[in-house]
Amino acid sequence: MTYELKALAILRELAQMAADGKSLTIAPDWGFGTATIIDGDGNHTHVGRDIDGNAQESFETFVDQLHLLLISK
Repeated sequence: MTYELKALAILRELAQMAADGKSLTIAPDWGFGTATIIDGDGNHTHVGRDIDGNAQESFETFVDQLHLLLISK
């Protein structure tokens, strides 16, 4: 699956979560391509990787890991 399709699936999941009254915070982490994900209960995890000088690879890694977390679980 391309990272574009994974990104679309992530957006769908976020929309469904909002419709279901669930919250999810995507907070800053270590740089571009990284984030701390916090659920409504305060549990958190980290996704992504800041790959110095390679924004495309950083973004794709972010999408892959967020997809694993939200879609593939």
